[in-house]
Amino acid sequence: MNIATLCVQAVALVGGTVHSMEPGAEPRIATVLVEGGRIVAVAPDLELAPGTRRIDCAGKHLVPGLVDALVNFDPEHDALYLARGVTFLGDIGSDLELALTLREPEWRDRTPGPGYASPGAVLGGDPPSSPGALIVRHAQDAAELVEMLASRDADYLCVQPGLTPENWRALAADANTRGLSVKGPLPDGVPVEEALDAAELGVHFLDGLLPTLPDGKRVGWSIVLPRALDPVVELLGARRTYVVPVLASTAVRLETPEAKLDALESMASHYTVWWGNEWGARQRSFTEQVLADGNRVLEKQMALVARLDAAGARVVPGSGAPHPWLVPGEALHEELALWVKAGLAPYDVLAQATREGAAFLGQGDERGTLTVGKVADLLVVDGDPRESLASLREPASVVVRGRVLSSETLGELVAAVTADQEAKRAAERAPLEIAPPVLPEGVAPLLAGEVETRALGQRVSGERWAVGREADGSLLLVGRMLRPAQGEITASELQIQQRLLNGRLTAFSVRLLAEGQEVNVVGSLVGERMQLRREHNGVHLATENTDQVLHALSLGSLGGSVTTAIAIGQRERQGRLWVLALGSLFEPGVMEWELVDQPDGRLVRTHSGGMVIEFDEDGTPLGWAQEVGRGQLATLSREASNFGGPGLPSRHDAAAGEAYVAEVQRRRAEAEQKGEGGTGGGG
Repeated sequence: MNIATLCVQAVALVGGTVHSMEPGAEPRIATVLVEGGRIVAVAPDLELAPGTRRIDCAGKHLVPGLVDALVNFDPEHDALYLARGVTFLGDIGSDLELALTLREPEWRDRTPGPGYASPGAVLGGDPPSSPGALIVRHAQDAAELVEMLASRDADYLCVQPGLTPENWRALAADANTRGLSVKGPLPDGVPVEEALDAAELGVHFLDGLLPTLPDGKRVGWSIVLPRALDPVVELLGARRTYVVPVLASTAVRLETPEAKLDALESMASHYTVWWGNEWGARQRSFTEQVLADGNRVLEKQMALVARLDAAGARVVPGSGAPHPWLVPGEALHEELALWVKAGLAPYDVLAQATREGAAFLGQGDERGTLTVGKVADLLVVDGDPRESLASLREPASVVVRGRVLSSETLGELVAAVTADQEAKRAAERAPLEIAPPVLPEGVAPLLAGEVETRALGQRVSGERWAVGREADGSLLLVGRMLRPAQGEITASELQIQQRLLNGRLTAFSVRLLAEGQEVNVVGSLVGERMQLRREHNGVHLATENTDQVLHALSLGSLGGSVTTAIAIGQRERQGRLWVLALGSLFEPGVMEWELVDQPDGRLVRTHSGGMVIEFDEDGTPLGWAQEVGRGQLATLSREASNFGGPGLPSRHDAAAGEAYVAEVQRRRAEAEQKGEGGTGGGG
């Protein structure tokens, strides 16, 4: 299957009925000439240059590639989208580095996969609603994060529910300054008209359109009357506001999952766990009454979409994939079918899934219509889309950035993904072979062991570790972490050392080995200042320093190390602690965390969520659950040894934690009485 050369040769799609989806344009039989990844001509009679590849499309229909305006991007789903004719995506934010790197054409052409626009990472409140969200606690956070995302060429900002009105307003103002649109649910606590005035806003989901009660809560779908929605429909229509309803997210909860189980074979194992957990929770209340109520809600939402469209709002289809039982690619067609069922004409829905979707994502000049000069993303289908959109589910051919993929080739791509996922599941069942880290000579061993970290049942990493005491009383924490390859992320090894004296981080080193690359970060205390040095393949990158007293090193997005948990276990004081966190590019940042001992372990509130660490009597970390938004990384001990000694008991003190919480509450109450609204915090 030689895909790489297909976009180099000029291709003529001859004799099909061309639905350009340009406003006012009528379908016509014509030839579409593609060269260099773009449409170079659309005309009934074209004289083709020698060597042009000719594809007979007589009796078939040519339409622009479909745009799914709301997904969580996962590069492993590329083939699933293309097989269903989806050639462009609107990502709502995932892993910042991965999303912005894989967006580039050279990465998109490797698979190949649909193009996509992305905010990089989604912006959320505290706590956020999803893993990978960047937390906005204050207006200053908003300014810094918007500046960072703009500097990384994010296509737009994407926000979650849960932001305070003040922080949402700050984000909107900063977005306007940077020329970025804002996409997400309508914010609670901000009137709709004010929100539309504050930002170039694209509305995700319909819940934010529900009327607000005096207590700030919204009227539920089950009791809302159509006339109560009149003001918001009129306003969004008059403003020509973009709305991505995602009806499929409601409809899918009214179905049992049997028909979609096969799709999980082409997806990573953590989706099986995630989707299975969702169905397990929903199944317990899957009664006839719940179904009847749910169908009434769906009918109200479908009617609202039709009203918004009629009023002039720019409704755009998005699937919400890969949230539970919304299969990448297939879920968009389910969304389109719901729109047609709601009373919208199939051809109008096609325009919204192509031209309007591209415009919503800032791609109107590049995609969405079969226009000379635009990117050659198009489908060849058997049926006439003026009558039905059913044939879009199984296109005869998909052209993505000029590459022609036949239905047979698309099937082979999906089969390859399925085989790859099965191979990954088999590899995941095998234990990781990790060489134990070695303590230097003269360091007395205290503890050693191995842990494994999983996310939604999928192994993320394994780490062997050891703890020893040096002659001057310092603790030396060493770890060797292996991270198996996952999708576009290559396998890597991390070697970590942390040295603590009297609870203070005095030195550390991190070494990353991945695919012939080596990155080193070392730090040591010089006087009262921590000095850091970063190198890549032996070349000096940067030297930085901080005067902040540090208590531990965190690998941040690189993956949690057991050495960090052990360092936190030795912290005596409740409350504030300072951690040096390394970003995905090994850039250092000083983060304020909070430690509160509870009966079942040490609760640590971090800059990205929180975790609870449980220790054995000898100080061995038995495990911890690290919250990342509403997701969770679970790390569990596989084996451990204290070498026949007492080990290194943690400083866990539930009574001290209870006293700390009481003191914080007392200070907060006093501040509120004085009208200061402050918060407490330990030193």
